[in-house]
Amino acid sequence: MAVFNLEINNLVKAPFKYEALFKQLGNATLTMLKIRRPMTVSLAVVAPAAIRQVNRRYRNKNKATDVLSFEGLNELMICYSKANSQAKEHQHSVKRELSILFVHGLLHLLGFEDETDRGAAEMARLVDKVLG
Repeated sequence: MAVFNLEINNLVKAPFKYEALFKQLGNATLTMLKIRRPMTVSLAVVAPAAIRQVNRRYRNKNKATDVLSFEGLNELMICYSKANSQAKEHQHSVKRELSILFVHGLLHLLGFEDETDRGAAEMARLVDKVLG
């Protein structure tokens, strides 16, 4: 079994109490994909302005997004307020939405892409499988 390590930098005022859950989800994702090498991921929990700035700089998209992945760096950014509003929109908990975004971003770090309908469907299936 692979070892999943997580470093969290919470840059928002809301308390972030999901470290143990995210470590569990990281290990579950690696196990599901039969990845045996250890992996360390850095997660920044940020405000819309911060993720918008990074999205504009690195993806040339001038808007706040919910999650960004930087594959070569093993870094994720999740916008907490986007997750909060999307949770309300999808009528589930913020914990569930953050979990979806985390696993989705982790799959990107592991080389999965959602630029095509087929890739998006595969990623959605894998997220659902990890979350149960």
